[in-house]
Amino acid sequence: NTVLVPNLFKANSLLVLNLLKVNAHLVLNLFEAISLLVSSLFKANTLLVPSLFKAISLLVLSLFKENALLVPNLFEAISLLVLSLFKVNTLLLLNLLKANYLVVLNLFTVNSLLVLNLYNARSKNLVTGYKTNLENHMD
Repeated sequence: NTVLVPNLFKANSLLVLNLLKVNAHLVLNLFEAISLLVSSLFKANTLLVPSLFKAISLLVLSLFKENALLVPNLFEAISLLVLSLFKVNTLLLLNLLKANYLVVLNLFTVNSLLVLNLYNARSKNLVTGYKTNLENHMD
């Protein structure tokens, strides 16, 4: 038993370390993917907005020459369009982060349950081993 116990703890600690190492890599990769996705989403937005304003200003200029009454309504429509565009992207981003956060949480829950079950199983084996040894010594 004295030989078995240290080896068992050594095996457990190596298993837990490897499990944590895998988790850390998995979580890092997930966050890296998220940050790349978020940055590309923002990049797309920043490229989209200036070209949208450029198109709008050209449209406004050409319309202004023909009808000055149309301009206020056009600006109202444009501002609503830009606002809704940002609203959609923000909701998309929030849902993406929420989904990824849930994935990470579930991953840690599963792994911690796995580690707990492993320790429970090992400790039961240890107690049974000690009982058996004690019974053998008593006989």
